[in-house]
Amino acid sequence: DGVRIERQVAGQQEVLVSGFVDPIFGPMVAVGRGGSQVEAMDDVVMAMAPVSMPFAERMVENLTSGPNNDGGAARTESLVDVVIKVSELAATSVEAEINPLTWTGTEWLAVDAVVRR
Repeated sequence: DGVRIERQVAGQQEVLVSGFVDPIFGPMVAVGRGGSQVEAMDDVVMAMAPVSMPFAERMVENLTSGPNNDGGAARTESLVDVVIKVSELAATSVEAEINPLTWTGTEWLAVDAVVRR
């Protein structure tokens, strides 16, 4: 019971970054275009966790319309860092989902996140 009020964030782009433990494949990390509309966008890349920097870079580049396609090496590098950190959490059996992770024009901002062990 209650009300929660948050500031509204107008982002230029939204993504999902998720780390979880699959019962068959084990620790996994996913990055997807669309954030809150990720199911409608149907553009998600997954890998076994943890991932290295070069592998995380390829994951981000493999998105159909990845963050790197509309400028900004800093935008891509900082998203790669988030993917790596979430994959490291998944590798220790900590599940984390950031959805949406929003690019504000200067930084990625976790608008909503859930972390559970």
